[in-house]
Amino acid sequence: FGTANASGATGYWNGTAGSSGGGLRVDLGVGPTAASSGAWSNTVNLATASTVRVTLDYRLMMSSETESTEYGEIILDVNGVRYGSDLNSSLVHVIGDGTGGLNADTGWSTVSFDIQLSAGTHTIKFGAYSNGFSAADEWVQGYFDNVNVQSISYHSMTANVTAINDAPVL
Repeated sequence: FGTANASGATGYWNGTAGSSGGGLRVDLGVGPTAASSGAWSNTVNLATASTVRVTLDYRLMMSSETESTEYGEIILDVNGVRYGSDLNSSLVHVIGDGTGGLNADTGWSTVSFDIQLSAGTHTIKFGAYSNGFSAADEWVQGYFDNVNVQSISYHSMTANVTAINDAPVL
């Protein structure tokens, strides 16, 4: 998602990282580090233009030590376009408070977008972003589960039927 800090991110499947059972996880940090991001990515190839429904469950956790100038986001991106209603067109944007206490936890949320796509190959990415950390006790974790991509376009066909035998049926 526009960062050049590959060492600041790791991603893996974890048997307890999902909303119920296993799921995908992206870890960003531990600081101090520059902006970092990590994502899961896949391509879909459409033979014809279609409306595609992308649905996923997500959760963001962030260290209680991140300052108010540091933030984390969960991002859904299709062909370089972000889908989300929070700041920076993210699914969720959490700003640190730097006061210690409990880690920030958005809990699980489900999102679904219907996206018009042309025929051809398209890239779908979902992951986490951080604008950077100033200390070793700062981090962001993104969790993902129940990712579903399906075409919801229904194509109709018109058939012209012409009688080829006008003989009566007995």
